[in-house]
Amino acid sequence: MVRGLIRKLLEAAGHRVELAAEGREALELIERSPERFDLVLTDVVMPHMSGAELARHIRERCPAIRIVMVSGHAERAGEFGPTLADAFLPKPFRKEELLSAVEEALAGTPGREPRADDDEPRGDGA
Repeated sequence: MVRGLIRKLLEAAGHRVELAAEGREALELIERSPERFDLVLTDVVMPHMSGAELARHIRERCPAIRIVMVSGHAERAGEFGPTLADAFLPKPFRKEELLSAVEEALAGTPGREPRADDDEPRGDGA
């Protein structure tokens, strides 16, 4: 239910969204078509693979993809510096905070060249 709501909020803001129920599924989506993803929004706690594990795999395989970590434990923000996350979003969050974290992470993309389709919605999350 929460994933569905986040999807609606991001799509309403112009982003294309792919959903994954857990980390392994997200990694499979990314590995099949890494060029489709600019950003991954992941919870720290997930079944089968933690958000930190997912972030490490993404950093190794697709370092250009930006990562936003979400957690209900704000005190954990320090664990996810720029090596693992480009932004940290504590739960609960408001729509504005979600969109701000996504934009912050995307804006922090060093050397990101605009894509030909940048005027179209982006595939921002798995």
